[in-house]
Amino acid sequence: MRAHLTYWPEAGAHNPVSPLYGGKMLDDERIYLWAWDTRPFPEFPLYNYYWGDAANWSRGHWLNGRLSQVSLDELIAQIIQDYGLPEVDSSQADGCVHGFVISDPTTARSVLEPLLEIFGVHAFEKDGKFIFKSLDHRQEAIRIIDDIVVPDEADALTITLEDKNDLPRNATLFYQDPMREYQAGGAKTYQDMGEGDESISLSGSLERGAADGLVEQWLLRRQAHRRSVSFAVPWARAQFHVGDRVKLPIVNGNRDYVITSLEDGEVRQVQAVALAPRIDVSDHGEIPFKPDPAPVLDVKPLVHLIDLPLWPGAEKAHQQLRVACHAKPWRGVAAYVSPQTDGFTERTLVTSRAVMGELLQPFVSEQASGRIISGYNLDVVLYAGELHSCTMQQLYNGANTAIIQAPDGEWEVLQFLHAEEVANGHWRLSDFLRGQLGTEAQSMMEKSAEAAFILLDSSVVPVGLDASEIGLQLNWRLGTAGRPFTSDYFETIATIGGMRALRPLSPVHLRAKRQGNNTYFSWIRRGRIDADSWLADDIVIGEERERYQAELWRGGLKVWGGELSEPAWNLTATQREALFGSAPADIEFKVAMVSAQAGHGDFATLHLTL
Repeated sequence: MRAHLTYWPEAGAHNPVSPLYGGKMLDDERIYLWAWDTRPFPEFPLYNYYWGDAANWSRGHWLNGRLSQVSLDELIAQIIQDYGLPEVDSSQADGCVHGFVISDPTTARSVLEPLLEIFGVHAFEKDGKFIFKSLDHRQEAIRIIDDIVVPDEADALTITLEDKNDLPRNATLFYQDPMREYQAGGAKTYQDMGEGDESISLSGSLERGAADGLVEQWLLRRQAHRRSVSFAVPWARAQFHVGDRVKLPIVNGNRDYVITSLEDGEVRQVQAVALAPRIDVSDHGEIPFKPDPAPVLDVKPLVHLIDLPLWPGAEKAHQQLRVACHAKPWRGVAAYVSPQTDGFTERTLVTSRAVMGELLQPFVSEQASGRIISGYNLDVVLYAGELHSCTMQQLYNGANTAIIQAPDGEWEVLQFLHAEEVANGHWRLSDFLRGQLGTEAQSMMEKSAEAAFILLDSSVVPVGLDASEIGLQLNWRLGTAGRPFTSDYFETIATIGGMRALRPLSPVHLRAKRQGNNTYFSWIRRGRIDADSWLADDIVIGEERERYQAELWRGGLKVWGGELSEPAWNLTATQREALFGSAPADIEFKVAMVSAQAGHGDFATLHLTL
């Protein structure tokens, strides 16, 4: 295509202008490209069991993604430009790649050298400009050199022949294969002459056939270049340039040489290397067709609909009704909702499978929270995915957060510092932060074996609850995307969402202090929203106003309750005697923060004797 599009625009003997109508024989403005194949890559051509003409992708007349390949001359020019170097002439560099990656900070020379080596491109300066030219680039005529000069105290012609045992016998080119999801590939070739192995790594993507052709060309060039010549020509015959192809009749054979360097003095000293004869530059590979897949039986996915508390960066209550899904094979999960048993509307499509599994052993209850708990492990089995250890700094920044379903149906949020795979899919976790995000009540419950375990990452997504639907019981249908809306692929879950995120966190640091005959209770509130900043003197209340529900219990019975407006309460001696009498009493003081939307939150409890 490039040959046609650059050949016909100029008028000349190859495209004469008509004396009758004043136009060129072939009007380049009426050249049309026919036609574009819109079938998706790489499914076409890899899935030849869908398309019987898949082999035409490589050599067919229809245009397709082959046009997206990068020509070598444009690639070299772009690399030079990206490094801010002066403009070069790379128009005589032949070749193409599917793509090219510069993965690490490096120099332009380090980037270009493997490209020039494998494609056989010579770089030199001419008239103050850097030139990149393929060693076997075609030119109008091959110059014949039959007039050489014998310099003083030097040979007229020096032929250097490298020892064949110093040449490689085997060559390997490493590359990325776009037909195999850009996995690393290796193209190998060998010749009878030489010893040892050589390899070249190219940070580019190539089809296997092109890589095979390139490595064969490289090895042929390498063996041809074992022969080099050095000679001098008079200035009258000095119209040569680096990169010119020449013949030397004085040397036996009909071999072509390419000039690699020139040195000027009283005469022009020329260095040249032999070119490999009849190099096959074609792509002679085959498309790696994928085998016809066996039918796959889709199954109903395993789905958990989870009402979670807020956390930094996730502070919209309606988005905390989240869904975690697993299926094998994974097809994605579609979520639909309705306030009744029909009329479902789609809310979200879950595209990522969650890292989930189950406990292999009971998980002990834990009273402490807010500090690293060591001394016991947790063994879980994952249905898919993997876990990782993290540093303490990463842990404090939210890494390795997971949830475990408690016996009451709610979820404990915890973090783990260390994860070790002790068998395939069997992970051992240790060093925990328990009862995170206000789930202390769930951390105090022992979890049974087979309780659900889910890694809380980006695959656990909002199910699509609207803000106006918080607190309403809705029916959710979740199942394999694209499958019939039946019980074979979908399951229905009735739940109320968004309320856990609105529930105030329990107060902390409960204290009771005698002040005369009175007992003074105090505590510190916690916040759900914007509570992690260290910039302010205190955290925001996060509710319409500060309110607490306080209660006194004795022997399992509530004996007093009231609403307070500050984080403190004074139990007078008169109140104490009216409630408990004058004898010492073992009691429980309970307090919870109150929300206008969700009522009181979890209670914190202080045990004491009055």
